[in-house]
Amino acid sequence: MIVKPSIAPDLEAWRALLPRVAPPLSDEVDYTIARTASGFHGEQSLEYPLSLISPDYDIYYDLRLPHGDSFFQIDCLLVSEYCFLILEVKNHRGVLTFDTEH
Repeated sequence: MIVKPSIAPDLEAWRALLPRVAPPLSDEVDYTIARTASGFHGEQSLEYPLSLISPDYDIYYDLRLPHGDSFFQIDCLLVSEYCFLILEVKNHRGVLTFDTEH
């Protein structure tokens, strides 16, 4: 079973806000829209590879779960009778440099 939103709810809210604000706030809203859209497209890129795994897995996207007085978010959770697997998706452009010493 796959449970997935068709569009990021936050993205719709930011897009609705953009025509209602003036610079310099509109620049920040525009940047947030671009960042949110990039992240959502990165998460959507998982759809095909995950469609190839066993149907024994339940796949949940974009979970927001309570923890104490706050919440945390999981991009993708795969659940089977044997394990829970959390996938965190990043969608970055450019060169990534990793510090291999630390």
